[in-house]
Amino acid sequence: MAEKNFKLQTNKKFKLDMPVRWNSTYLLIDRVLYYKDVFIYFGERDFAMKSLAPQVDDWDKLVYVHKFLKVFYDVTNLFSASKYPTSNSYVLGVWKIQCALMDMAKGPSFFSEFSNMAHDMQAKCDKYWSEYNLALSCATILDPRYKVTFLKYCFVKIYGSEGVGDRVETVINTLRMWFEEYMRLSSSGSSQNNGPSTSCSGGNFTNDGNQAELDDWAMFVTQETAHAQVGKSELDLYLGDPNHPRTEDLNILDYWFKTSARYPTLALMARDLLTIPVSTVASELAFSIGAKTITPTRSSLKPKTVQALICLRDWMLAMEEGIIHILRSTIYL
Repeated sequence: MAEKNFKLQTNKKFKLDMPVRWNSTYLLIDRVLYYKDVFIYFGERDFAMKSLAPQVDDWDKLVYVHKFLKVFYDVTNLFSASKYPTSNSYVLGVWKIQCALMDMAKGPSFFSEFSNMAHDMQAKCDKYWSEYNLALSCATILDPRYKVTFLKYCFVKIYGSEGVGDRVETVINTLRMWFEEYMRLSSSGSSQNNGPSTSCSGGNFTNDGNQAELDDWAMFVTQETAHAQVGKSELDLYLGDPNHPRTEDLNILDYWFKTSARYPTLALMARDLLTIPVSTVASELAFSIGAKTITPTRSSLKPKTVQALICLRDWMLAMEEGIIHILRSTIYL
C-alpha cells in the first residue's frame, strides 16, 4: 500500500524499540512518521487497525518528540569517537542541545509531563555545560564561518545579554594569550634556523625559472602587505576578514592548510586546537544505558584497580564453578 498509493520507498524497515537504547526509540518514531499516511489510511478503512492507529493528538506528540530527539541523535553521532570531529563543532553542538532543552521546558500545554522531564534534563545539563570549555570555544573562533560573532550569538541565546561581553572577552583574551605564546616559540625557532638569504636569480631562466620568479613575487607581495598592515598581528587580520558564508560546506583543516602562507603562526595554533577530541565516547555507549565495558582507551580507572576488578571477577567465577562441581559430586554420590 505504501508503494502503490503513496509512492514511498518500502526498503525502509521498522526498527524495534530497545529499552536500554534511546536511539532505537528515535529511529522507531522516525520510521513511523515516514509511513504516517499509510497508518492513517488503514486506520480509516480497516476495522482491526482503527483501534490501534494513532489519533491526531498522538501524531502531534510523535512529531514533537521526534524533533526533540533528533537534536540529541545528530549531536551524539557528531561527537562520537568514530566520527573524529574537529573541535570547532563543540560550541554549536552543545548550544543546540541547550536550546532544545530550553524550548522543551517551555513546551505546549498538551505535553506537560515532557516539559517537566526537560526541566530535570536541563538541570543535569547545566551541571556539566554551564560554562563552555575555553579551549574548545577558541576553536570555534578559528572557524571562518563563525568567529566571534557566532560565539556572542550563542551566549546571548543561552545566558541573555547581561554579562555576555565579559564571557566573550575571556575567550578572546585566552586566544590572544595562546597566540602570543605561539609567536614567541615561532620567533625563537626561526632565529635559530636563520641562514643566508636567497637573492634574485637575475634572469637565470632555467626550467624552473618562471616558478622561481613567481615564488619571489609572492614573497614580495607578502612583505608589502605586511608593511601596509604594521601593528596588526595575524590574529587581528584574521578576525578583521569577512566571515565565510554560514551555509558553506567547509573543510576546516584544508582551509587552514591553504591559508598557512598568510597566517603561518595562527595556522599552526589552529591545527593544534582543532585536533582536540570533542569526545572519546563511542556513540554506542552514549546511546545505551546498559552495562558499561572497560577498555584500555576509555577507562578512568587506574591500571591496578582494573587488574583487581578483573581478578575479583575471575575468583568469583572460579568459586561458582567450584560450588557447582561440589553440588554435582554430591548428587552423583
